[in-house]
Amino acid sequence: MNKYHRSASRSRQAGFTLVEMMVAITIGLVVMFGMTMTFVNLKNTFKSQDSLGQLQDNERLALTFFTTAVNEAGYYPNPKAASTINGSSLSEPWSGNMPSFGIFGTADGGTSTSTESLQTAFSTTSGDGLISCIGTSYAGTSTVTVRNVFYVDPATNSLMCKVYVNGAKTDAMANSGNASVLVSGVKSMGVTYGLAAAGGTQVSVYKAPVSVSSTEWGTVKAVRITLNFVNPFDATTPIVRTHTINVMN
Repeated sequence: MNKYHRSASRSRQAGFTLVEMMVAITIGLVVMFGMTMTFVNLKNTFKSQDSLGQLQDNERLALTFFTTAVNEAGYYPNPKAASTINGSSLSEPWSGNMPSFGIFGTADGGTSTSTESLQTAFSTTSGDGLISCIGTSYAGTSTVTVRNVFYVDPATNSLMCKVYVNGAKTDAMANSGNASVLVSGVKSMGVTYGLAAAGGTQVSVYKAPVSVSSTEWGTVKAVRITLNFVNPFDATTPIVRTHTINVMN
């Protein structure tokens, strides 16, 4: 009886050996390491997909802004009394004016650091539903010329736009001439203009703004815009997207 009691007592008191504990700890560490690596990989995949999705959204947004502005270029609210767009000088240091044309480009964006600008103009009056690149509309009773000025600010990597009404920024539609950020993550912009031959309607050549003469702006039939986006995977190599937009008016 005593022998059985001592044997059962030793059985109940028996535990893990040191080797068994070390094996269990090792297995636990391997499982924990595997779970950690799985979590890190999933997190990195999510970040990559999120960055790629943001890039695609920025591309679509930029294309929407440019397409709307180019389609509005040259618009006049009264088709029965259609007229050319009245060009107007700007107080800002944009090189050149827009003499009676709906599309105009400059080699600079108005400052010593900003990239070239794309400028579109249209006529509008209250109630015709046209909006500027910053989303404002005209509330006055007369007919005015609205001018959108697109450019890229490399300091913030942002596509910007300013609005002028009859060459000034005092109207509420111009938001006091303050530049608005349209799309982030844009390093630079380049624009070429599709010109039609004299008397023609089809694009015969694309030219940079510095190569377009003062009389050729009225023959612009298409605008080719190249945007260099910030690469979320390689900061030294931008992602280049080029879009060609036909002029509607």
